[in-house]
Amino acid sequence: MLNCEMRPGSQHSNKGALEFIRQSLGMTEMLGVDLKNILVRLDSAHDDAEIIEELLKRGVAFLIKRNLRKESREQ
Repeated sequence: MLNCEMRPGSQHSNKGALEFIRQSLGMTEMLGVDLKNILVRLDSAHDDAEIIEELLKRGVAFLIKRNLRKESREQ
């Protein structure tokens, strides 16, 4: 387990998530782990363009549940 965080239950899970992900990936690299060898899995609260861009930039494999919001499945 790496970089755990206690948060109030009323706080939205995406608040500060990008910085937390950057910090966690930095800690992973400090341990000598190649980011191409890890998988990041996030729920739909993190279906965010900035987060996806960060993971792509670092070459990290990821799975993020899609939040369709008002989009159709076909779209």
